[in-house]
Amino acid sequence: MNRGKMRILAIVVLAAVALPLLAMPTRQELKLAEGTVREMMLPEFNALKAGEKSRADVAKAAVARAKMAESEAEKMLLLKGAFVLYVRHGAFDEAVEALMMIHTQIPDVPPQIVSNIVESASRTMSKDRRDSLVGLVERMFLKAQTVAMYRSANGRVQLWEGGPYWAEKNIGAENPWDYGYYFWWGDTIGYKRENGAWVASDGSSSNFSFDMANTPTYGKSHQSLRDEGWITADGKLAPEHDAAHVQLGDGWRMPTKHELAELGGKCYWAWTTLNGVHGYVVTGRGPYASASIFLPAGGYGDGTSLNDDGSNGNYWSSIRGSGSGNAWYRGFRSSNRFTNSSHRSHGRFIRPVHP
Repeated sequence: MNRGKMRILAIVVLAAVALPLLAMPTRQELKLAEGTVREMMLPEFNALKAGEKSRADVAKAAVARAKMAESEAEKMLLLKGAFVLYVRHGAFDEAVEALMMIHTQIPDVPPQIVSNIVESASRTMSKDRRDSLVGLVERMFLKAQTVAMYRSANGRVQLWEGGPYWAEKNIGAENPWDYGYYFWWGDTIGYKRENGAWVASDGSSSNFSFDMANTPTYGKSHQSLRDEGWITADGKLAPEHDAAHVQLGDGWRMPTKHELAELGGKCYWAWTTLNGVHGYVVTGRGPYASASIFLPAGGYGDGTSLNDDGSNGNYWSSIRGSGSGNAWYRGFRSSNRFTNSSHRSHGRFIRPVHP
């Protein structure tokens, strides 16, 4: 066998080994990968929907825009979208070019290996293998996003002009992808999940239950909460009942309902998996496109159970909600995101903010 044939065989073997090892993204995840770029290039996608442009046309426009992008994060978002579009269109040579451009931003992943895999396997690969390639670039992209998160100053990230600085991780978490503690609304201790039970972070309880009886703020009106010192005159949790302030000090506090809503409206959201944890990478726009945070989808505590782990994320605000038993929080699934008012007794995450 000559060297050329041996090289092709080695590449094909590498592709056969490497591609199946990639966690297969779902169809919804692939749609969301395109969806992020769709927000940035709405006119082009409208033309695609009307049949005036092909996916390759839109991908080419995304690459052109990426070359003019000022921030690395915006450039990678556009190139990632271009890669997805090219693969779906069957334009594999162009997909390789987009992939190699992304590698200039992530130099520690050997570009020739990935290029060889794509070039040797893509022309005859099944839809599942194409999806695996898209999964590969998703994970490369997440790796770069994680690096960008660690480059932020003092563990805090500003995502829009005039907005607060967001902590890079939940209260009680060691890394951005860790869950951290779950809190009832007004709780400052926090509880972690251990061996199927809720354990207090201070060791005061080893079998806690997130229910009404264990939630002193549940069933209290605005006036009652005010009279008992739980909230301030403007309806926010008082500093001594604000878990971010109590646990972190130094100006940290829980976000308001308005700030959580702005997080949804002023940033790009991309559902993905980071270190095996499902959640959203939330990225700023324009001048803030190089800033991002990761919000794990760790479900919520209800009684002694943990519900919707891996498919649902829930983050408390400091604002009481409608009725005497609710408070506002930001929730999400892979398919939608929302700001809602619900049971104060549920255990939810807290992502601190700083002025």
